[in-house]
Amino acid sequence: MYSGRWTRGSLSRTQQFEMAVGAILTQNTAWTNAERALDNLRRAKALSVRGLLRSSPKSLERWLRPSGYFRQKTRRLRSFARHLHDNHGGRLDGPLARPLEAARVELLSLHGIGPETADSILLYAGGRALFVVDAYTRRVAHRLRLFGYNDYAMIQAFFHAALPRRVPLYRETHALLVAHAKAHCRAVPRCAGCPLLSRCVTGRSSR
Repeated sequence: MYSGRWTRGSLSRTQQFEMAVGAILTQNTAWTNAERALDNLRRAKALSVRGLLRSSPKSLERWLRPSGYFRQKTRRLRSFARHLHDNHGGRLDGPLARPLEAARVELLSLHGIGPETADSILLYAGGRALFVVDAYTRRVAHRLRLFGYNDYAMIQAFFHAALPRRVPLYRETHALLVAHAKAHCRAVPRCAGCPLLSRCVTGRSSR
């Protein structure tokens, strides 16, 4: 989902909030499109809880247009900002500091935030050890025949069992899966030159 610059190191509060907003904006679109919308918010000085709440919905829709589904995402971002304003003094580190399960339940209770978005916020913004399952993860794992199920919790449990519970490792592994899916494991796969081809049941069977 995110570029490599987000896979290492600690984040400031401003960067944490930007990552949370980015997790919402990247729903059903590429991260590059979400980044364009983030740049629009930044230029408009609206990339903050206060900025999102003081901006009109029409203005937000215009700034968020590059990310697609901009009306839905306007409502989701304003709901997210309103929740932080009303319950955590406008700060994201309030929910992020809660026990992991409580933090996840709180995020999942918000409008438009599902497991992938909540776990992205917790892993990338909060530095919590939850593996993010997205379409790229599913595609690569299915083609490698690591498992045959699609259930989010089951796939996440597979990676939790397979990898040590370390935040940098989860971030790096997720970023590498995304990069590999974009380079080779596309909807129409590009198997030539794929570094995983010798282990890929799907790729070998198509040769």
